[in-house]
Amino acid sequence: STLPAFNTMLLKVPKHGIQRSSFVDRQRLRPLPSVLSERVLERHRVEGIKRIRCVMNGASANAFEEARQAVLSNGCRLLNAARSALGIKPEEKEEDQLKSQAETREQVETFLRQVEDEVRGWVKQMQGMEEHNIAELRSSLDALYEVLSLGSALQWTKPASPMERRGTWRALRKKTDPSTKNLLFAIERLRRRYDKGVRRLTSVAVPLTEEEIKDGFEKALGKKAIKDIEDNLMFVSDTMKPLTSEEVDARLMDLDEKWKYGMHEAEEQLRAGIERVRYHISRKTKRREVEKGAAAIHVRDGTMYASALGGIVEVPILENMGVQAFIDDKDENHIFMGIQGEAEESQHVATLGSIPASATRWLSCARQKLWWMSPDVGDRSMPVPAETQFLLLELGLGMYAVMLPMVGNSFRSSIWGTEGSTLQVRIESGDPDVRTKICPTSVLVAAGTDPFLLLERAFAAAADRLGTFRIRKEKTTPSTLDVFGWCTWDAFYSQVEPEGVKHGLRELAKGGTPSRLLILDDGWQSTDNDEGYRIAEGDAREDVSAAELAGGGVIEGEDWASQQLTSFKDIPARLLTWWYTSVVEKSPYNSMPVKIWKWLTFNVIRNDLLKYFAEATDWSKRLTSINPNSKFVQLGHLVRELKSDFGLQYTFCWHALTGYWLGVDPNAPGMERFQPTIQYPCIDPHFDYTPGMLSTEPTMAWNTSSFVGVGIVPPMHIRDFYGELHKSLHDAGVDGVKCDAQAAITMLGAGYGGGPKITRAYVHAMEQSVKEHLSGNCINCMCHPTENLYSFKDTAIARASDDFYPREPASHTVHVYNVVYNTLFLGEIVHPDWDMFQSEHPAAELHAAARSVGGCAVYTSDRPTVHNFDLLRQLVLPDGSVLRAQLPGRPTRDCLFTDVCKDGVSALKVWNHNQVGGVLGIFNLQGAYWDRTVRNFVMPDHRPPDVVAHVSPQDVERLPSEVGRYAVWSHKREKLFLMDYKSKMDIKLKPQESDVLTVAPIQKLQGVKDDKGDDALWAPVGLKKMFNGGGALLSHRVCGREDHPILQDFLNSVIDPAAMSGGMWNVNRRWKLASAPFSSKFQSNIEVDDEVERFVADPDEEWLWHLNQLTASPLPSLSEKENTMRAHLTVKGQGSLLFYSSARPRKLCAKPLQASSAACEASAEGKKPLATVSEIAGIRGDRAWEEWDFEYKDGELTVELPEMSSEFGSGRWELCFLWEKS
Repeated sequence: STLPAFNTMLLKVPKHGIQRSSFVDRQRLRPLPSVLSERVLERHRVEGIKRIRCVMNGASANAFEEARQAVLSNGCRLLNAARSALGIKPEEKEEDQLKSQAETREQVETFLRQVEDEVRGWVKQMQGMEEHNIAELRSSLDALYEVLSLGSALQWTKPASPMERRGTWRALRKKTDPSTKNLLFAIERLRRRYDKGVRRLTSVAVPLTEEEIKDGFEKALGKKAIKDIEDNLMFVSDTMKPLTSEEVDARLMDLDEKWKYGMHEAEEQLRAGIERVRYHISRKTKRREVEKGAAAIHVRDGTMYASALGGIVEVPILENMGVQAFIDDKDENHIFMGIQGEAEESQHVATLGSIPASATRWLSCARQKLWWMSPDVGDRSMPVPAETQFLLLELGLGMYAVMLPMVGNSFRSSIWGTEGSTLQVRIESGDPDVRTKICPTSVLVAAGTDPFLLLERAFAAAADRLGTFRIRKEKTTPSTLDVFGWCTWDAFYSQVEPEGVKHGLRELAKGGTPSRLLILDDGWQSTDNDEGYRIAEGDAREDVSAAELAGGGVIEGEDWASQQLTSFKDIPARLLTWWYTSVVEKSPYNSMPVKIWKWLTFNVIRNDLLKYFAEATDWSKRLTSINPNSKFVQLGHLVRELKSDFGLQYTFCWHALTGYWLGVDPNAPGMERFQPTIQYPCIDPHFDYTPGMLSTEPTMAWNTSSFVGVGIVPPMHIRDFYGELHKSLHDAGVDGVKCDAQAAITMLGAGYGGGPKITRAYVHAMEQSVKEHLSGNCINCMCHPTENLYSFKDTAIARASDDFYPREPASHTVHVYNVVYNTLFLGEIVHPDWDMFQSEHPAAELHAAARSVGGCAVYTSDRPTVHNFDLLRQLVLPDGSVLRAQLPGRPTRDCLFTDVCKDGVSALKVWNHNQVGGVLGIFNLQGAYWDRTVRNFVMPDHRPPDVVAHVSPQDVERLPSEVGRYAVWSHKREKLFLMDYKSKMDIKLKPQESDVLTVAPIQKLQGVKDDKGDDALWAPVGLKKMFNGGGALLSHRVCGREDHPILQDFLNSVIDPAAMSGGMWNVNRRWKLASAPFSSKFQSNIEVDDEVERFVADPDEEWLWHLNQLTASPLPSLSEKENTMRAHLTVKGQGSLLFYSSARPRKLCAKPLQASSAACEASAEGKKPLATVSEIAGIRGDRAWEEWDFEYKDGELTVELPEMSSEFGSGRWELCFLWEKS
């Protein structure tokens, strides 16, 4: 018999019969045979109409069902493992019960609820647990999280026909994202909200033809059941009103929208739930310390308050909190705010609240371009800038609050200010198809009395919450930071050649400042323009020197137009160029000039712009091969030659995160294995989407990526791409990479789950590859979106600001301003890189002084033969090492909310610590600033004013002095000052003038009297001629007969202390474990042997070392009675070394230290070497102490250190000053 067309969708067939569609009358149906107990639904298109096929029981179990079973089984096993760590006895046969009942949705939901209840219980029971139990618990939870997240990467292993896919209750649709075909989304669909239970699926009636029904049923069941099926289907068709094909399409599209957006929201909800659990567990297991001034936060009557000192001090943080904002999670000191929109959207804008009247000032770091952010300061009368990513508030009464917009699974947040001190949060996915109604973890709020400790704590909380990045303190400090470097960028731009590289290194070595780090920037890769824009013989820059090119190594559009447009008929084009540079570039995104220009670029002058990009820039090129270009085809030979001839220790090569500026060429031979595709930014006209960044940088709408797209490697293949690229560099002897243009990927997430998701996939894949092939050496660049920053798990260096622009006079003071204030926030995630500079430049001294206090790498981009070696020698020692401060350089507390570029009166002060003492930089940056309205540097005052810096030792945070006094050395004025802790000294600075002050705490020399009969005072200061002279002091200890230097001093003195700020030296004894901080590529284990062990006085005491028994010669003394006070130091460098002493020492003894030794070098296998203490002590040499002369006048004591050689690690000395006790 024939079957008429009918409409139905069968979701799940209970044993008693059929469940009806929500679109039909609820009439009772005849029961179907028991053989129809399960159905799988698969969407597909037949003759342009979407249909749903009903597939019956009988096919073999598919990958989806197996994955669900595997996750449930592993989840049960890990659940029991976690219980065991807590000493909780698991219920008998629980695992078997779950396995047997896992076929139904109800049991899946029950299992998840059990997991949630268990985790809540674990958090409560964690107080007072044993350390090893906590470690086991963390391990179990991590494993459980990995298993539950298995669905995120689950894909079908092989194609399967609909009949081969025996499914569950979920419809597996043809064009759904692969990540939805897995258990995770099945669970999320059931558990979209933990507190609301299971969300029901919507059904719809679908027309099926007779042939489709018969064909499907015959394959699934055989002919014997056809009669019963036909009877049931005839009954169904008789009771339902048929739908037209248009109605079916409309309902299917509605279903598809609900399905797609519902799952994005479910994914956000599940991730937020996991984040909540992980955060509370991390806070307990990592035992995060909360500083003394940390404030408790609570919300009352629509106002958020911070209270400290036991509630004595309470100030508001936010008033008039928006109705869409809710508290997603909190602990005593942190609140995580979420946003609930009115509908499922890819972009939400909601009100957080308003800045209270008591909050006098704010500091923000907001995006100024796609790639970079810059600081701004203001008060509540001024709106916070758009795209603010970090916000610090001065609340009053000595309290501060920080707001950190967060990055979720598929959505990022940023803060936007409006008139009237209102703060809004903007949430966007970067993909119009990725939508949600609820964004749980949107903004973190914390408060306290110490702004620097507050930021440290807030970022640690964000890292614990998100789990996508680690803070700087948990990463190893790269040893590349402690050597001088040279970058080829501003010297050659992309026209770099091997001979030019050799020339540059040779000149630096001849000048006495050899480079130990080379960054081979853009110009070594194989790249080309797209077909139709390729240039046969070099571009327009071929005959232009690097000194004449604009920032980015390009010919400015206006200059290029003046060269190309020379005839009378070109006058309209030249007028158009003038109109763009004078009007369009300075207009808001939605203004009429921008709209007109955007239309022109896509409809009239597109080809002309692409021609300019091809001939005058590198921005239209794509990567065509993993291998170097013809200039650097012998890259491996070149690297070996440079290391051999110039003593290079590290060679880095540049590449973009996407491969090159416009990514990978999909048509290039050999690149097809990575399956690159052309992806357009998620902006109009390619997508119906307007990201917030367009209001900050409208030029994104007409750059090369908008015209021709970016060739991106799909996330599933990006690990292979990076693996091949970095392995080839490793094989060539390259030690690391500078990974640039990272922010581009944030705009290319459409179809890949949104910008945050694809960015995280790219950055984590890059980091893993760098870690595997290049020892983790990576400089992240153009990476200031929080999608990038909150993905840095392993890499420890990132650029802190926009580029050094040699030809832009207004940019240099702004550059220093940007790096210092951005470092406040970036410095909690990475070691900020303050960029290269040129030593022969009008602003060179300003940049050099900034690098000396920045705690950052020091490297230049000098053109060969164009150097200022007098300046460089104040930064670089003859062996190529630098005197780096130990922390990221940050503005002093009284400068945090001061506009040091525009207010006309304020100086910038930057503080830092050395291994001994502190350092303070002061700068006059008045006269220029970044204007967010015109989106460019402006210099309204070409004769900026002088300013006065009010300097005090208390500007250097956490630098105590035994007597409350300090010796302060001015590098610029070459003068030593004695100051009390709170006393102030005024220093006048001319425009762009700077000074570096070494701040040395003064201590008593116990038992030693000065000429006046008072207790003698003493302070080591540092090298006079170096910017950061205090960095030459590696260790310092004052000791008498009964005191001995501790292990840290000993290790500092015998091992090359080029990088002393991270890692550990482990010293094992049978009694106890002692450790001392040390970091470099020469990390080693020290084994205590019997010879040294017998010199340890008491195993129960602190482990002190008798230095005289560890050296070949005893410590010097003044008499046999040892009535002597000593100041023992280890130092490096050459020239005048300054100290303050109120009493003249009786004697100075010194001996050289050999920093290089086989005991300190890594083995061929790359393992950490093992050396005994006796062997290490032998590094000090058998030379006896020599008595040295010194100069002493009016408390200033000067020692002349001998000249250093160019051998790396030379110029290390052990000094011992001796006074006779009274």
